[in-house]
Amino acid sequence: MELAEIVHEADIDDERFDAPEAPGLDVALCGVSMVCGDGRVLDLTGPLFDGAV
Repeated sequence: MELAEIVHEADIDDERFDAPEAPGLDVALCGVSMVCGDGRVLDLTGPLFDGAV
């Protein structure tokens, strides 16, 4: 649930959750998406969001 709140805040930025990690996650994901295609972004971030890291 905590990861879901961080991802929600990073994606929507509506301040619904107090997730101080959200801006950093947003910047990291935006940076990855600037240098990789969608498929590669999913390959890199999938384990993080699936909890397999």
